[in-house]
Amino acid sequence: MEYIESKRLGEGYYKTTLKNGLTVLVYPMTHKSAVFAMLSSGVGTTTLEFTVDGKNVKVPPGTAHFLEHKMFENKDGIDAFELFAKTGASANAYTSFDRTCYLFEASLNAGESLKTILQFVGDPYFTKKTVKKEQGIIGQEIKMYLDHPGWRQMFVLLGLLYKDHPVKYDLAGSVESIALITPELLYDFYDAFYNPSNMVLAVSGNITVEEVIEICEGVFEKRDWKRHETVTASCNEFDSIAGDYEETVMQVSAKQFCLGFKEIPFSKEERVKKEIALDILLDIIAGETSSLYRELYDNELIDSELSAEALSGEDYLCTLFSGESSDPDKAVARIKEEIERIKANGIDNDRFTECKRAYIGHIIGDFEDISAIAANLTYAYFKGVGVYDIMNYVETIEKRDVESMLYDAMREGYSALSVIVPVTNRETNV
Repeated sequence: MEYIESKRLGEGYYKTTLKNGLTVLVYPMTHKSAVFAMLSSGVGTTTLEFTVDGKNVKVPPGTAHFLEHKMFENKDGIDAFELFAKTGASANAYTSFDRTCYLFEASLNAGESLKTILQFVGDPYFTKKTVKKEQGIIGQEIKMYLDHPGWRQMFVLLGLLYKDHPVKYDLAGSVESIALITPELLYDFYDAFYNPSNMVLAVSGNITVEEVIEICEGVFEKRDWKRHETVTASCNEFDSIAGDYEETVMQVSAKQFCLGFKEIPFSKEERVKKEIALDILLDIIAGETSSLYRELYDNELIDSELSAEALSGEDYLCTLFSGESSDPDKAVARIKEEIERIKANGIDNDRFTECKRAYIGHIIGDFEDISAIAANLTYAYFKGVGVYDIMNYVETIEKRDVESMLYDAMREGYSALSVIVPVTNRETNV
C-alpha cells in the first residue's frame, strides 16, 4: 500500500491494488460527516468495437449507457436503488464518452453501501425479457433528451465535426440502435471492460483505508474473477469535417448557438498537461472575466452565459463555444475575430496570470468537497497520473505553453456551427 501526500495541503491518500486487480484509492477525511464512493470502469460510449479473448465484437451506439442501467438489477429482480435506500445512501451512475461510474454518498452505514455497490456491479444479470423492458425505458429517455436544446445542439455539432468517430453519437444511442442490443452483447461488453484491472474504486470522506480494504476483500473473496484479454479499436479521424452548418427548429424562447473546432488529439504522454493548457486558454478567450464576454454581453449578443469547453479523449479532441444569442452570426463572428486577434498579438501577461491563478484556486477548492475528490482521483487514475500531479502541472505551466496551444488550435477550416432556432422564428420567415 502506498501513501501519497501533498505537503502543500498537509494531507494525503492511500493507493493499493487488490489481488483481483482492482485499484483502490482512499482519501480519509475524518473531519467530514459523510463518505463518497465512486466505482468506475474505463469504458464509455465511444467504444463500439473491440476484441475480447480473441473474439471481435461490434456493439451499437448506446451500449455502454444501456449496460450502466442494467447493472442496477440483479437476478432476484431487486433494484440496487432499493438497497441503497435502506442504508440511507444517495446513489447514482453516469456514462460519459470514456468512463462509466457508479457512485453513492452516505452519512450513515457507509460500509453497507460500499458492499452494495461492489456486489451489484460485480454480478451482471441480463435476459431477453429484462433487456426488452429496458429498451422501452431508455427509448423514452432518449426522446426526452432530444427535446433538450443544449443536448441536441451539442450532438448536432459533433455530427458536423466527425464523419465516423463514435463521439458523434448521443451517449444513450438512438431508439433504433438500442433495439439491436442483446444479452449476449451486454455480457461481451461486461467481460471486456468490467474486469477489476480496468476499474478503480475511489473513496473519500469519514472512513479509514482499513475499513475499505476489509469490505472489498470480504466481497471479492466470494467471486472468482476471470481475466479477459481486451483490445479496443481506435478511430483516427481529424483530417476533415462532415459539414460546417446545421440549423435545428425547436421549442425555445431564443436562438442558441454552438461553435465547434475539430482539433488534433493529444498524445497519451502529453494529454494531461495539454488539456490543462487548453482549459486555461479557453478561459483566457471567453471566460466570465474576459473582454470578449463583456463585449458580447454589453452588446446583447449573448445572455448571461457563454460556455467554452473542450472534449478530449484518446482519439478525439474538439473545442466548443456556446450560448444564447439574438444574433448567433454576429456572436460567432466576434468569437472567431477574438481568437485571431490573440493569435496575432499573443496572450496578455496579466490575463494569463489571472486565469492560471483561478485554475489553481479551483483545484485547491475541490479538496474540500468529498465528491469532487473522488471524481478527481478517478479522472487522474484513468489519465495515468496522481491527483496531486494535476496541481503540480498547473503550477509549472507558462504562458508560452498556452500560446503554443493557441497556434495549433481553433483552425478556421475545421470549424462548424450548430444553431437552434425557435419555431416562431422559422414560421415568421416562411
